Amino acid sequence: MSETETNRADEIRKKPDHQQDVNRRITDGNYDRALAVKCINGTFVGRKTDGIVSYKGIPFVGKQPVGDLRWKAPAEIIPDDGVYEAYNYGKAPVQAPGDPAAEYGTGEDCLYLNIWKADEAAAGKKPVMVWIYGGAFDVGGATDPQYDCSSFIRESPEVIAVTISYRVSFFGFFHLSHLPDGKAKKWPLYDLKDRQVMVLDEKNIHPAKESELKIVDWERTYFLTDYYMP
Repeated sequence: MSETETNRADEIRKKPDHQQDVNRRITDGNYDRALAVKCINGTFVGRKTDGIVSYKGIPFVGKQPVGDLRWKAPAEIIPDDGVYEAYNYGKAPVQAPGDPAAEYGTGEDCLYLNIWKADEAAAGKKPVMVWIYGGAFDVGGATDPQYDCSSFIRESPEVIAVTISYRVSFFGFFHLSHLPDGKAKKWPLYDLKDRQVMVLDEKNIHPAKESELKIVDWERTYFLTDYYMP
C-alpha cells in the first residue's frame, strides 16, 4: 500500500470495530421518525451528525449474491414494510487484503448503497451525485473512508450524494463458461446497470431517473459509467 492508503487504513483501525456493527430491524417502534425514509424494501432510519443526515448500508437487491446466487445476476428488490437501521456500512466486496475499504470487513453479501443529504436542504427534487469507486475492478468498496460524502454535502447542500457497491475480483469477473451451467458475465455491469439506483427525495427513497443523476467515477470504472448512461 502507498503511504496515503496506509494512513487511511490506520485511521479506520482507530475507530470501533465496524465489522461488528450490523444494521438491525427495529421492532419496538423506538426510532426518530424525522430521520426515517420509506423505500420499496423497507423504511430506513438514518443518523444526523453536524447537520448532515446519512443512510448507510441500504441493500439495493432482494437477496445478496451468496450461496445459489453466487455468480448470478442480482435479485430483484422484494417489497418489505419493516423498519431498519441505516447506521452502518455494509461489507466491502471480497478482495485481496490491503485496500482500506476491506478494513470494514468483506463478504459476498456486499450490494449496499449509502446516501448523504443536508438536514436543512430545501424541499423538492434535488440533483443526485452517484460515486462509483475505482480499484481496477480488483479491489475497492464504498466503505473506504475517503468516500464519506459528509464534507461534499457540507459544501454543496443542494445535492444528494450516493455511493454504491459492486462485486470485484473473482466474484465479479470469474470466467465460468467452460462449466455446464457456467456463465461468463461481468457481474458489476449487472450490479449497477440493472439496479434501480435509489435516491432520497424528501421523506422517501425512490428509483432515480437518469435525468436526476450525475455519475462520478474513478480509474477504470469509467467503463461502468459509460455502460450505465443511455
